[in-house]
Amino acid sequence: MKIIVEIDGVRHTVELPEGKEVVRAVVDGGEVEFSHRKLDQARRMFVIVDHRPHMVDVEPFDGGLRIFLEGRELNAVAYDERTEALRRIIGAGAAPGRRAGEVRAPMPGLVVKLLAEEGQRVTRGQGVIVVEAMKMENEIPAPIEGTVREIKVQPGQAVDKNELLLTVERDDEQR
Repeated sequence: MKIIVEIDGVRHTVELPEGKEVVRAVVDGGEVEFSHRKLDQARRMFVIVDHRPHMVDVEPFDGGLRIFLEGRELNAVAYDERTEALRRIIGAGAAPGRRAGEVRAPMPGLVVKLLAEEGQRVTRGQGVIVVEAMKMENEIPAPIEGTVREIKVQPGQAVDKNELLLTVERDDEQR
């Protein structure tokens, strides 16, 4: 079975044999061996990739998965070749789920403060905007390292859950 996996906006083609515990998969043309086992918690997994062990926490989000691996947070979506073909036919850009550099409102609220400006370099996890919800201020971090490309909101503006607040573009994506 061939699937497309986008991790933080980077596309990978994965070919998986079905129904095996230890899998030799082809990822972007290279062979990778992996196995996994769910631990006592439903979202924690022990994964071995090319004989290297990893502890991984996974949680569903916005049509994809949020993966916590070795102190890093990765956003991933997976879809099959048929879905990719349909997306191409109808002209859809991204796979289901968020784009890697999008900062969206986690809940309805009010934009209190912008902590970054367009053109500013930010690091992953750096606060870029503050949204107040239910009388609490929530500092929202940059999802990736890069440059703030576009700010869609202003202080004092009300926002809905999942509304796009700003975008961060990786340096290698800049035009």
